[in-house]
Amino acid sequence: MPEKKKKKGEKYREYILEDILKSTEEIIQDIESENLKIEKKEKPISKEKKDILEEIYLEELKELEKEKSEVIHGYAEIFISEDEMEVAVDFYPPMENGMPLELDDVKHLLDSNGVVHGIDWDTILHSIEKCNNERTPVLGVTIARGTEPEDEVPEHIVIEPHLLQPSKQRNTESHRVDFKEFTSYTLVKKGETIARIVPRKEGKFGKTVKGEFIPYQTKNVKTLQPGKNTVVEGNRIVAACDGRLDIKGNTFWVSEVFEVYGDVNYKTGNIKFPGDIIIHGRVNDGFKVESGGTIICKQTLDASEVVCDGDLIIDKGIIGRQKGRVKVGGIISAKFIENCWVEAEDSIYIETGVLHSIIYTHNKVEMSKNGIIVGGKIFAQNGVSAGQIGTKMGIKTEIHCGIDYDVQKRMEWIKEKTMELASKLNMINDRINKREKGYEKLIPIKEKVMENIHKLNEAAKNLVFYLDKNENAEVFVHGTVYPGVYIEICHVSYLVPRELMHVHFWLDKERGKVQVGPI
Repeated sequence: MPEKKKKKGEKYREYILEDILKSTEEIIQDIESENLKIEKKEKPISKEKKDILEEIYLEELKELEKEKSEVIHGYAEIFISEDEMEVAVDFYPPMENGMPLELDDVKHLLDSNGVVHGIDWDTILHSIEKCNNERTPVLGVTIARGTEPEDEVPEHIVIEPHLLQPSKQRNTESHRVDFKEFTSYTLVKKGETIARIVPRKEGKFGKTVKGEFIPYQTKNVKTLQPGKNTVVEGNRIVAACDGRLDIKGNTFWVSEVFEVYGDVNYKTGNIKFPGDIIIHGRVNDGFKVESGGTIICKQTLDASEVVCDGDLIIDKGIIGRQKGRVKVGGIISAKFIENCWVEAEDSIYIETGVLHSIIYTHNKVEMSKNGIIVGGKIFAQNGVSAGQIGTKMGIKTEIHCGIDYDVQKRMEWIKEKTMELASKLNMINDRINKREKGYEKLIPIKEKVMENIHKLNEAAKNLVFYLDKNENAEVFVHGTVYPGVYIEICHVSYLVPRELMHVHFWLDKERGKVQVGPI
């Protein structure tokens, strides 16, 4: 017998014994407190009356003996959960010569409480047998459960699991990207199954232990809709062409892919394609590539001009030779960027190095733990993470965070145009003041110039409020940041005074200064 069950039985018998002792002591105390002596003041009662009193007394003694000899039979107590989905029962054994607990006793208990569904008769019989044989209470036994309703599932479409792109793996604690796990596209072949139609599944009513029906719900499932270059074949949806599988919102489609199996050179000429472009060779210096989707390059990209609305994924690196320009509507992933002007709407993931380049991103620049930034300027709205920034030689390296570079470039353009107009205004005023021949024609032009200078000044005033975009942007350096590196967060600057290791920089808004602390 388990130790726990023994303890429950012993406690039950101790409770009965204590009750008997306590009640007996109370009776004795009552007797002792009474004066049983008969006062002689009263007249002695007659024999007839005495016989009647003795008879009454004997009857009372018999009743008392009967009560004392009454036995406790086995019984059960029932507990029904508030939601009527579960029933628990405590089984108690008989005491002394009491009758054992019977199955009919439990049946009557269930019937009287309206329990009619989900009854586990095997558990009930086992508990009764244990309770009677071992003469110990069996407590908290679940003997009935309701039936939960099953949701109705509407017909819906699901993508084949092996085609779903794994997310870009990012270690949020170390602020690094796992480049080995970085996946950005899924290619499919014509006729390949890309999704399946899951038929509707009917719902089922539930039922409480008291037999009350519980209505089922309709499950809210995300269903996808097939789009361009897909064909429905029975319960399958297949690709209508070779291409890249794209999923956005509630729609999926196959984007046509233009593949170049060699280099982009004089043989291919410049490439312009509305869909995705996959280049298996190099993009040679001087050639342009433009895509309405994603560009995937298996080799080095010698960038003269590369433009794409989607992502730019390069297995090797980007070399700009100080004149290359890359503009991307999504993310950029490459091993390195060298001597290039690069702009991306989303994050830029670089494995080894960013060298002497101008980088713009509305998100982050994220590098591996060995990634270095040397020379050039980084404009990353939401922050930078690198292994090393700068060098011992003190090559000028600038990191700008927290600002919207589109607004900044607009303000720089306004400043440039204002200076040009101011120069023209000086020239016009000089000729008007000297009354040079034809100066009258310059008077209306002067008014236009002044009006446009005013417009530019007003535009600059309004743009200032949109310049600082993210005051929480941070710069993480997992290795060394060298003296002379210039760090600016929301126009608050910090010049690194000495070598620092394993640090991060953030903007202390209350003090209005850039702070440095360990990672």
